[in-house]
Amino acid sequence: MLATQTFPAPTIRMLPGVFTTPISLATPSVLNVVATGASLAPNPPAISISGGAEVTIRGLTIVNEKVATCGGASGAISSLLLKDASITALGIGNTTLIDVSRCRLEVSASELSLAASSVAFSLADDAVLGLDRVHLHGNGSHYIFAAGSRFTIEITNSLFFDVRFSLQPADTGPPGSRLNVGSSTLIYPGAGADHGCEVVAPSYLARYENSILAPLTAFDAVRGPNCTFSNTLLSFQAIPPPGTVVADPQFVDAAARDFHLKATSPAVDMAVPSIFGLGSTTDLDGTPRPQGAKPDIGAYEYKP
Repeated sequence: MLATQTFPAPTIRMLPGVFTTPISLATPSVLNVVATGASLAPNPPAISISGGAEVTIRGLTIVNEKVATCGGASGAISSLLLKDASITALGIGNTTLIDVSRCRLEVSASELSLAASSVAFSLADDAVLGLDRVHLHGNGSHYIFAAGSRFTIEITNSLFFDVRFSLQPADTGPPGSRLNVGSSTLIYPGAGADHGCEVVAPSYLARYENSILAPLTAFDAVRGPNCTFSNTLLSFQAIPPPGTVVADPQFVDAAARDFHLKATSPAVDMAVPSIFGLGSTTDLDGTPRPQGAKPDIGAYEYKP
């Protein structure tokens, strides 16, 4: 491993290869890690950030039982940015990949592959989770779990396959907890999809816009009345909520998990300007938006 000091933050360059020493920082300091070609496979957790540390890690591959812990029950709020990451869960028990408490975790341009019964992210008090251009997928029951006060989840330009929300906000008043989803595609192979719309809690808000929610079987795409929708396409819904339209999204090949849009998709050129502050300029593939007269609904832009 080579280290290069820069101002204002030190940068560590991880050489290609497999490393077994965890990345750990527990002081109020700033660190950048460039890890293209490097793989981290230590005893869990692979990454531990706390004590007000601010860490950015780019290009890292992680195959592990436990990927990261960020923050703690008390102390200064920390932050962790994972970019261009490839994360694979080993599936040893019902493991949470990343625990977040009093921390801002951002994941961008990354893919996370979940094992059976994996919890992708577990959020507690004062946790902020931002996902942009993230492909999160599994083959069983998988959740983003949040239980606590003042947590925020914001998802843009992302594709979820078989990943649900299990949200249990404990807020008793403002500012409350938030779930915001924009320009994303959420796919559920069966019934029982949880989108945060069934949650009842003081000052809790769940909002979707310019997104596609699509169960692959004939079940309602959303359940519960406590979401606000703007220009969201549902593949099936007996009674569509305000701000939604029910139509076949016309994916290229849903059976093969190709959720790009066909040219005839009703999502093409149908996005509207964001009212929730979730505007975007690139899709999950990194393709600039728009490719046509207007941006498309969902995680992918159709490229003529």
